[in-house]
Amino acid sequence: VTKDYTDADGKVFSFEANKISPAAKQDIYVQVTPATVPLDKLKDKISLINSKGEDAIKDYIIVKDVEVAKDYVVTRADFTTGIFKVTLALNPSFTGTAAQKEAFDKIVQKGGKNLKFALAVENTVSATASESRYVLTDFAIPLDADANPASESVYSVKSTQKIDFTFGKTSVVDLHNAYLENNTSTHELVWKGTTASSNTNPAANTEPAGVDDGRYAKAIQNIELGKAYELEIAPSALGKVWGYYLGFDTQNANNSLWTNDILTPAVGTLYELSTNPSVTITLSDPKLQGAEIGLRVYLVNYDGTLVDPDGRAFYVRVNRTVSEGSSLVFSTNITTKYNGTSKNIATGAIDINYKNLANANLVAGYVVEKDEKFEGDFDKTNLNNWGITNGTIGIINLDPQKLKDNDVTTVGKLLLTDASGATVISYDLNVRKDLPSFPSTLTLQNVKSTSGDVVDHSIGLKNTVTDRGTSNIEIIPKWQEGKDAWGAPTTDIEATFNFSTAAIQKLFDITGEAANISIDIDFIGHKGLSIKENKITITKEAVSNPYTNTQYVAKFTYNYGKIKYNSTSDYTVAATALSLKPSVQILSFLRGYHLTTNATLKGAITTAVGNLSDTATPLDLDGLQWDYAGGTTPSLYTPLVGDPNDGVVSVAVVKQVLAPQTIAGTLKYKISGTGTGATPIDRALKLELSTASKLELNLTLPDATRIVDNKTEIGYIFAGTSKNGGTISFGTLKDILGGEFQINSEVLGKE
Repeated sequence: VTKDYTDADGKVFSFEANKISPAAKQDIYVQVTPATVPLDKLKDKISLINSKGEDAIKDYIIVKDVEVAKDYVVTRADFTTGIFKVTLALNPSFTGTAAQKEAFDKIVQKGGKNLKFALAVENTVSATASESRYVLTDFAIPLDADANPASESVYSVKSTQKIDFTFGKTSVVDLHNAYLENNTSTHELVWKGTTASSNTNPAANTEPAGVDDGRYAKAIQNIELGKAYELEIAPSALGKVWGYYLGFDTQNANNSLWTNDILTPAVGTLYELSTNPSVTITLSDPKLQGAEIGLRVYLVNYDGTLVDPDGRAFYVRVNRTVSEGSSLVFSTNITTKYNGTSKNIATGAIDINYKNLANANLVAGYVVEKDEKFEGDFDKTNLNNWGITNGTIGIINLDPQKLKDNDVTTVGKLLLTDASGATVISYDLNVRKDLPSFPSTLTLQNVKSTSGDVVDHSIGLKNTVTDRGTSNIEIIPKWQEGKDAWGAPTTDIEATFNFSTAAIQKLFDITGEAANISIDIDFIGHKGLSIKENKITITKEAVSNPYTNTQYVAKFTYNYGKIKYNSTSDYTVAATALSLKPSVQILSFLRGYHLTTNATLKGAITTAVGNLSDTATPLDLDGLQWDYAGGTTPSLYTPLVGDPNDGVVSVAVVKQVLAPQTIAGTLKYKISGTGTGATPIDRALKLELSTASKLELNLTLPDATRIVDNKTEIGYIFAGTSKNGGTISFGTLKDILGGEFQINSEVLGKE
């Protein structure tokens, strides 16, 4: 083919029949030191040499051009990189005959392997010097040549379009053209064959493209006056196609507006595909507003022939300048746990006030475009409550893992369009996601039993909210026989309390959220107390002293699920309000239960009282039973707290819980004073544990004085006839019971 092409810098590429193609070239980049060396002025002193210093390759490959590498230019006037682009090309005398190719191969190959060459720059010492010196690059340039590059040319034929591109990210297959495949007055051509020698004249050896390129029914691309749009050649063309340029669709229309001065870049400007795979197109002339412009993209093969004989057309409609609405920033409002699958995060609403902008009266529809950098899904379905007559909108169905934490993420654009589909008003859509704090709707509530102030054994929990808003949580653990390190039962005692769903629901008076709330308690180093996953464990080290008088500090944490940006971990946040940092007190499981005496125990007490003297009298407490304040009498073989299916509490367990320090103390009562109207005299009997292995108390009178009076008064108390209102109290049980335990004259064991 014989044709000249000119690039944007004015460089002319001339293709002539039976001549070396100007596209047969290769660019390499070199950096010189010092950087101020003007290598671009030394083209005639640059050549290729092999490792022996031989330059025979110059008969085949020459240095065609040297220029400053524009890709590496630094804008500072006082600084240069010293990087140059050196263009190698075939020597015009090399026509690619078999003999020349054989001679060329002997220079560039040895033993079937390609040799590597270096660039040499002649550096003459002086005009009178007898020899020249050379500055060399590394030997890193391999060379090869194809004797018939035209055989690699590609061509569009029927059913096989070889020219693909996008305009404004829309593929050519979806861009409108003027071609009607059954209308002979419209034109879109392809080559009849793929033989290079037959495809040198675009007016010959062609035929209609047919249905494969009929895009008349596609919508015309609307563009904004003065805005730059990118036209990008498909990557598949790289390495197959040399360059491309633009033209007008004069084959199908004769529009006086279509002049070269309306388009940037200029019609016919060649772009080498290897260095410019895309170009920006701008139509800025105000006279173009509302006009349709037909453009054609021509791809050029390395031999100068066209991939498509008449290029490939597409049309755009130039619309008015788009009114830019304010950049909208929506805010998420995450208040509950995200389940990780439904992508149901929503934002608050914003009134966009578009009716106050220019051209608002033209708005007839809208388009939602996803931002190319946004990692989630975004389209029309993400707009909430939008309508042409309603300018208040929100965004719904967002995936929180695609939104930056405590930052703004651009998700797309809202484009308000006129009746033709052209954009008249544009809004940037952004979403700010702030990681939430502990839900403000969750507050601790009073928890009481049906009797009002005694801990409810159905969950073993009580909470009292003070006038200041602080809380004191009291819990009753479940006691059980322990297990050793191998899981076998032991005589050790352990206890647990689980802040289960039921307990959390009662504390916060909620339903459905309890599973998202966890509690942690600072046991301030007390050995044998721990909490994990809402469950308190009291091991044998703490059983003898469960620290019932200590108030521990608790904190609550809420789990919002997987809402963090690009994270697979749950996001949890602790409550900071003082009202959500309650004190926690561990009570004995006996809280709410009271000792009572069965016949055997009553007989033992009566015998022991009858034998009272100034020396110890043993009182065997075998046969101990419990009675509940509400009137029920649970057996020792059923749980004292919680679900009856949780297990059993044996007599041995109860005895170990009571022994020994919980009962040892004093028995207190009163005897009559001496004389009429005398004040009753307070008396106290010392309570001691006789052995460490048996619940047996020794009752010892403080002295031998008035032994008969003491015994008589105690008898009155048991008979219910005491005139002094005397009682007998196991006073040191109050810590474990939450109050003093008493045996009174009417019902033994009742307070």
